[in-house]
Amino acid sequence: MAVAAVALAVPPMAAAAPADVAADDGAKVISETWLDDRTVDLKIDSPALGTTGMVRLFVPTRWKSEPSRTWPQLWLLHGCCEPADYTSWDTFSNAKIFTADKDVIVVMPTDGYAGMYTKWLKGTPDWDTFHTTEVRQIVERGYRGGPERAAAGVSIGGYGAFAYAFKHPGMFRAVASFSGIPNTLNPGTAGVIKAILVRSGRLDFNDLWGGEFFNHAIWSANNPFDHLEDLRGTALYVSSGNGLQGPLDGPFAGDPLEVGALASSRTVTDRLKQLGIPVTVDFYGNGTHSWPYWQRELVRAWPVLANALGVKKRVVEAGWSDLALEGGDILTIGEAPHHCGAGTTAAGLRAGVPTVGVPVLADQPFWARRLVTLGASPAVVPMRKLTAAGLAARVAGALERLS
Repeated sequence: MAVAAVALAVPPMAAAAPADVAADDGAKVISETWLDDRTVDLKIDSPALGTTGMVRLFVPTRWKSEPSRTWPQLWLLHGCCEPADYTSWDTFSNAKIFTADKDVIVVMPTDGYAGMYTKWLKGTPDWDTFHTTEVRQIVERGYRGGPERAAAGVSIGGYGAFAYAFKHPGMFRAVASFSGIPNTLNPGTAGVIKAILVRSGRLDFNDLWGGEFFNHAIWSANNPFDHLEDLRGTALYVSSGNGLQGPLDGPFAGDPLEVGALASSRTVTDRLKQLGIPVTVDFYGNGTHSWPYWQRELVRAWPVLANALGVKKRVVEAGWSDLALEGGDILTIGEAPHHCGAGTTAAGLRAGVPTVGVPVLADQPFWARRLVTLGASPAVVPMRKLTAAGLAARVAGALERLS
């Protein structure tokens, strides 16, 4: 006798929000929905917005097993005009998998369809207060977010990360802009912002900050480029493609938005260098305004963000032993990086694994350059120029070749 099986879809269960999870202005969690062991959606009744706003959190893997611990916060900010809204990083990237072993709580707040991470000149939305006061206080009071914070954003989210860093000194130890517009007054950028607002249904784009000429002081007050000195001491990362079809695009790809993002970003990095303010830059050439590149940039920016957050791994070299230490803060490795002598270079090629060469003397620089020519190494890192962040970025690039 045939038996028919019927599967019933069970929606996530919404648990009552903790009674004491509220911000100073009265913002509070009115709904808490756990989607799995690490993912929770919060609906916040927000005075700053005049309505409710959503936030998705990825809690650390050990969040429930270590209930007395606080965790550094990694804020991931989405771009404009995306129906996925606050779920964008979860929907379009591997951020959840990537952060599974990172010992950070990931905060992904809504910015609406095109909130611009700011207090609007006209109307109710005060996205700045919603994010930097209401969401922050709720995460820290109810979900054990610690005082160590970093933010990374895509497109206008990149603007938001830099804007929040200079408007709230010390709130974020590190910020990263992926294809962002950190200079809103760069020629042509104001027009792009207005087009974004019209696309979002805000036909009077002056509601944001007024006109960029008649209200120049307001635009300047919100423009990271005009306040770069206030970012001194904050770890900075800026990246962008050039809008041309790149290795992560389909056929016939091209993107004028990325052209504008590159122009805006380059003015900021050039000025930072003039001011003597350190910044890690990745203008990677061909690539469009799209998620495959931003997912890659999160990996590349991670050493900068992690160092600022104090999230570090203790590395134990096992070598040929069977030593294997477990723990969220411990990373057991096999062989240590080598200097590209002939023997170890040949061994790496035979094994078919990528190499990051750190040559010192004799024939090592020759073999290191030869590996790059053969495509078995992303770059040479001379010992005299070796830095932790630079080496980490090159290793991340090498690992991408295995994925």
